[in-house]
Amino acid sequence: MRQHARFRLLVLALFAALLLPLSAQAGKIGFVDLQMLLQKSPQRQEASARIEKEFAERKRKIQELMGRIQALENQIKGNADAMSQQQLRNKQRELLNLKREAKREEQYYNEDRNIRNNEELAELQKVIFKAIEKVAVREGYDLVLAEGIAYYSDKVNITDLVLDQLRKDFKQGH
Repeated sequence: MRQHARFRLLVLALFAALLLPLSAQAGKIGFVDLQMLLQKSPQRQEASARIEKEFAERKRKIQELMGRIQALENQIKGNADAMSQQQLRNKQRELLNLKREAKREEQYYNEDRNIRNNEELAELQKVIFKAIEKVAVREGYDLVLAEGIAYYSDKVNITDLVLDQLRKDFKQGH
């Protein structure tokens, strides 16, 4: 649905550009690769490191829980013949409870991490759009397009200029 809305907006922008009087000076149009900016910006790298650090302890606890599960499975396999039926049932119940706990913790971890990633992505998008605007104003672009473009030449691709602006803004912010 969002792509359809973006496509309509793009078509509308291009249609409006075509309707400009022919006597008017041709506008300067640029293109940015948002995915590249999202992947390569130092702000994204910093956000990823921040999230990794924020969730490190929970990740460690889940890994520890998985280790306990593996150890208990090995204990049951190796000692099943030496255990009474009651001991075996107790160990199997303990294993089942550990697996449930691990699954639940992993699910909470993934949900919380996705929420945090989305929060950081929203902030990063704001930063990227500000950088695009700075470059567009500084370089005299009338229109900057992103995504949904069937073809563009390198001379209208300003992604590297925007990435340089993001790096500059990042250095100034630190």
